[in-house]
Amino acid sequence: MSTAFSKINTTKSSHNTFATNIFDEDVIQNIRNNNFKIRYWSYIIIFKKHGYTCYAKIPKCHSMSSDILHDISDEENQLIASNEIDCLIELNEMFGDAPSELRVVELLGYSQKFNCIITKEFEGESLYDKSTKESPEYLGNYYSAVGKWLNYFHGCKIANDCDKIIFYNDERALFENLLEWLSMYCEDLYLTLNKILPQFLSQNKQQIGDLCVYTLSGFELRNFLINNDGSVCFLDPTEIVRGSQMDDIARFVVSIDMIPWGHLDAYIGKDYNNLKETFLMSYFGNEYESINKILALYAIKWLLIRWRETCSLLDGGKVFKLIRPVVAKYYSDYLFKRWIRMYLSELI
Repeated sequence: MSTAFSKINTTKSSHNTFATNIFDEDVIQNIRNNNFKIRYWSYIIIFKKHGYTCYAKIPKCHSMSSDILHDISDEENQLIASNEIDCLIELNEMFGDAPSELRVVELLGYSQKFNCIITKEFEGESLYDKSTKESPEYLGNYYSAVGKWLNYFHGCKIANDCDKIIFYNDERALFENLLEWLSMYCEDLYLTLNKILPQFLSQNKQQIGDLCVYTLSGFELRNFLINNDGSVCFLDPTEIVRGSQMDDIARFVVSIDMIPWGHLDAYIGKDYNNLKETFLMSYFGNEYESINKILALYAIKWLLIRWRETCSLLDGGKVFKLIRPVVAKYYSDYLFKRWIRMYLSELI
């Protein structure tokens, strides 16, 4: 490794260890030249330095914002960056002893001046992009590796201090909040879910409480890159928080369902069950079918969360590429209802 990075490429418990100004000139030049990409939750700058391709990320808490200079100085965005750096440091330490095919993006530094997280670009393809183009039978090894990746993480990060009763009550409150939103947005589906979910939660109180672990709020399909050697690399942890084991699993499964999201061919309802089964088999082994009902519960949870987020984006004027605004609401509602009913059939 270049000596230019030797000071900051050390694994410590504080993100201050990674603070550096050696990337500042590269960042500001790209900003001045408008050479950055605006995404929902970040600005992305890619540049070369000392033989490395560097991937610089400036987080933003408001998806519709495009004022990069304002977002750099925003205190909430600085907190987001701080949390993400702490997560990356912990994951880099954790996966230092993992099997070689299970990777985490390498943290190079943090620019305090520009609230910018700099990582070394992983040479590979997006698993999401690959999944939109390739037949599922060619992707099994990668989805299996993702299952092993998550299993390794959960094995390292155990929530021994979790109060199971409090955790269950918090989970139930979140479901109640989602159902309350649904009651005002889609009454017919609310009436169906409200007959089933509260009863299922009560009947499975102990099992839900036992699922308390530490989770990765960014664990989904779009945050994995794949390499020809069979390795997978996790990019964007966002934050490590206490939650349900099923949160990570269901969030990833739902992200598989949403592979065609934003395109008209999503109406076709392409079958991605093989990819989901490969991921689940890799994580759980042969016992994965025993968790179908609890997985369905959490898949519904994450579909409701994504649906509510989508409605908020639509209300803010964000529409999907290739879809006229008048169609976007129908498109979104149709797909989320279909996906929720698919998992609801597992609970009935």
